[in-house]
Amino acid sequence: PGSDSNIFEIGSYELNDNNEDLLDCMNRAVDQLFWYHKEIFKKKFHENLTLQEIHKYYNISKTHLVKDLNKAINEIRGACSHVE
Repeated sequence: PGSDSNIFEIGSYELNDNNEDLLDCMNRAVDQLFWYHKEIFKKKFHENLTLQEIHKYYNISKTHLVKDLNKAINEIRGACSHVE
């Protein structure tokens, strides 16, 4: 077990004019996720809940949460891969 903070790798981007398009793209991609993926993504990255807290909230196994969060992250990456 231990901390779940390093399970997901989302690049850290400085907020400047060059990356504004990336942030916009990421926000649009999150909005277009399947409702379930959007909800768990927001719980993890907007509300900063841990996997344990999300597990308790939804009663979803941590294994499935990791798989489903990674799917959401990959969809966002794919939708914004053209933005650099």
